[in-house]
Amino acid sequence: MLHKQKKLISTFVISLLMLCFFASTALAADPTVTFYDANLCTISGETATPGVSLINNTSVPSGLQHIELQFNHNVAANLSTNQNYIHLKNTTTQTMESISVYRLGDGSPFSIEKRNLFFDANLVSGNSYQIIIDPGLVAYNGYTLGSTQTVDFTVQ
Repeated sequence: MLHKQKKLISTFVISLLMLCFFASTALAADPTVTFYDANLCTISGETATPGVSLINNTSVPSGLQHIELQFNHNVAANLSTNQNYIHLKNTTTQTMESISVYRLGDGSPFSIEKRNLFFDANLVSGNSYQIIIDPGLVAYNGYTLGSTQTVDFTVQ
């Protein structure tokens, strides 16, 4: 009888420790959406290689460029919603540029590029631009960006 009680107590203690471990791991991850960076990038198949950061950059090359927006959570899963929250403004001419936001991969939790969104822009030499990301941009976990994020850069 004593052996069964010890085994039951041991099982309970181990279960409790595992519960505490998994709960602390889940609570440690920040669920809020954070914008990290905007980069020029090269794309090969379903993978992007980040290049130079656009943040306050005054020597961005002109022409057709792939632009990668990096976040801390899976924003690619909600592409149909999130494409409405990303804009490109030509601050030299004060006009909004037409862009199509896309993702690489299927946006699943297993996709390598799940935390990134992309768009292509034909950047004009001598012009300045602003990327505007609206606060409604939403991650797979349901959390939103919460505040407008902007990236200013100038094309050489």
